[in-house]
Amino acid sequence: ARKTGEALGVQVFFGWEMTSHPRCEDFLVYGLDEAFLLQHPEVPSLPIEDFCTLARQSGGLVIRAHPYRKAPYIAFPAQIDPDIIDGIEVNNGRSDDPENFNPKAWAYARSHPALLRTAGTDIHDAAFAGVSGMAFPYPLKDIGHFIGALRAGDGLLIIDGQVTDREGRLI
Repeated sequence: ARKTGEALGVQVFFGWEMTSHPRCEDFLVYGLDEAFLLQHPEVPSLPIEDFCTLARQSGGLVIRAHPYRKAPYIAFPAQIDPDIIDGIEVNNGRSDDPENFNPKAWAYARSHPALLRTAGTDIHDAAFAGVSGMAFPYPLKDIGHFIGALRAGDGLLIIDGQVTDREGRLI
């Protein structure tokens, strides 16, 4: 991805989505690298609270991804602990995607204003490229710059292909 991004003039930063077990809750992790993963082979078996503590102590950023998604692999109702995460994905995919229950994520974020807000696509089909994601008013240099920009409130949300502020208002 990084090589292709370089060829296209697009910045690609390392991050991953992980699923907690047994609850099947998804988390986006930024700011940690391959060295972190090699130093912590226990990551896949850690309870999510312990992972989030370790990630944040190591300089990582943890975002709760599509917290209210309904899917066959999700066997439990959503539980969100605002004390162990840095933010919440308020929009995933199209804002009208009924499986993501984005309005619930927005309501949760508004009731916890200290949480960062992100948007993403979970692209599994090229037709949805650019429908949802993040935008910034300046070029980002690296993953640390991405995290700093989010923490500074400079992250703009792309919802249904349009750039919005953190409240979902068109810019």
